[in-house]
Amino acid sequence: MLEIKNLKAGYNGKAVIDLSNFSLPKGKHCLILGPSGSGKTTLLYSIAGLLQPFSGEVLIDNTDVVSLRGSERDAFRGRNIGIIYQTLHMIPALSLLDNILLAPYAAGAPKDIKRAEKLLEDMGLQGSIHKKPHELSQGQQQRAAIARTVFCKPKIVLGGEPTSALDDGFCALVMKLLLDSAEKAGASLVIATHDHRIKKYFTKVITLGAVK
Repeated sequence: MLEIKNLKAGYNGKAVIDLSNFSLPKGKHCLILGPSGSGKTTLLYSIAGLLQPFSGEVLIDNTDVVSLRGSERDAFRGRNIGIIYQTLHMIPALSLLDNILLAPYAAGAPKDIKRAEKLLEDMGLQGSIHKKPHELSQGQQQRAAIARTVFCKPKIVLGGEPTSALDDGFCALVMKLLLDSAEKAGASLVIATHDHRIKKYFTKVITLGAVK
């Protein structure tokens, strides 16, 4: 489902990622592990189509994200890729429910309020659907970010450092929510982190070294 071929990516002409061949079948999960500055975010953004690599291919269901341009790439990302950012990135003036419903609107999909409410209930957020983002606790914000990402049933879910700032108990809870949500959506999960605690949840691991 995800294939990477001869990928070189970086910034200011300097490649920090040089990945010759990688594949991830549908429904399988991968951890990108490495210290700060090792290129984890560069690789994640290259997969998401948020960064144009120097060369290579990133294929999601046989569509090369690298070759897509402008609005075509944005539309493909909206339909197929979910991204869990380190910060919440929600609109402060809107309720949690309305923020969740923005995802299908941006992707051109129909608005399904009942499904959004059920997903928030599954995340233990049924009492917070009308709250503004700033009224949510850190744990609620993390669950809200997961809910928003999987709502459109993406084929692949990307996450950057979703657990590094969490204690052991909440780290385990977030990983369970991520894996359960990905399974229900039929999505592959790709997480980039320096948090070795979550390595045990993945059978496929890409380990990146510090860039000299």
